[in-house]
Amino acid sequence: MNLGKCLLLIFSFSFLRAQQEVPLGLNLPTTSYLKEGWGLVFTHRFAESVVGNSQNLFGLDGYASSGFGFWGSIPGIPELNYGIYRTSDQKTMVLTVQGVLYTEKALRSSLRIERFDESVKDNSSTISVYEGISGATYQLPTEYFSGPWTLGITPTYITQTSTGYSVFNLPLSMKYQLSNTQSLIVEFYPVPSSVRDYRVPVSSSVRRSLRPGFSFGYQFQTLGHRFTLIGTNTQGTTAHQVISGDYQGIGARASSDWGLAFNIVRLF
Repeated sequence: MNLGKCLLLIFSFSFLRAQQEVPLGLNLPTTSYLKEGWGLVFTHRFAESVVGNSQNLFGLDGYASSGFGFWGSIPGIPELNYGIYRTSDQKTMVLTVQGVLYTEKALRSSLRIERFDESVKDNSSTISVYEGISGATYQLPTEYFSGPWTLGITPTYITQTSTGYSVFNLPLSMKYQLSNTQSLIVEFYPVPSSVRDYRVPVSSSVRRSLRPGFSFGYQFQTLGHRFTLIGTNTQGTTAHQVISGDYQGIGARASSDWGLAFNIVRLF
C-alpha cells in the first residue's frame, strides 16, 4: 500500500469515528449513539448572568458547576449505549442506559432511562424543601431530520424533584447545520403543569411563578472533538435539574439573566 492510500485509510477511519455522536445536545438528549468505542463528556455551567457583570468578566469570574461523564457502546448491540455522569451541582451521580426504538431516514426515536442521586443533603444556599433527592428519569427523545434542520421533542417523566412533585414535561429542540462541522442549536424547557401553581418566595410577602427555561448554542466539531458554547437561563445539566423546571426550588432565571456555559465531548 502506497503512502497516499495509507493516509486516506487513516483519515477515513478518523472521519467515520468522528461521525459517531454522544447523545447530548445542549442539555437535552439526542437520538444519536455510539456504534462502537466510547467518549468523555465535560460540562461547565456558570452561575452568574452575563448582563451587568462586565467587571466580573460577564459571569466567568463567578461560581460554576462542572460535570464529567463517560459514555460507551455495548459490544454486539450497536444501538444500545450506557453512560456514567457526575456533576458538582449537589454532587449528583447519574447512571444512564439509552437505546434506539425506531429509525428511518427522516425520523429516529430512542428510550433513555436514568437513575440520579444527589449527595448533598443540607445545602444552606438553596431554599428547596427537598434536597439530596434520588429518583429516575424516563425519556423518549425523538428527532425529525429535514435537510440541515433537526427538530426534536423529548417527552420526559421525572419521579422526584426539588419541590417534591413528580413531573411530566415536553421540552423542544431545534438544530440547524451550518456546515459539516458547525451547528446552531436552540432548546426550550416549559414549566411542567404539575408545578405551574408552585410559588417561589421572593420576600416575606412576595412570591413568583416558576419560569420556563431556554438554551441557545453554537457547536463546532473536529475529528474526535465536539465543542459547544451555550447561553442559558437554566442552572444545571441533568434532566431532573433542567427539565423539572424547579431547580433548587427557584427554577430558571429571568430570560434577561442568562449565563454562559459550555460542553466538550471527546470520542475514542
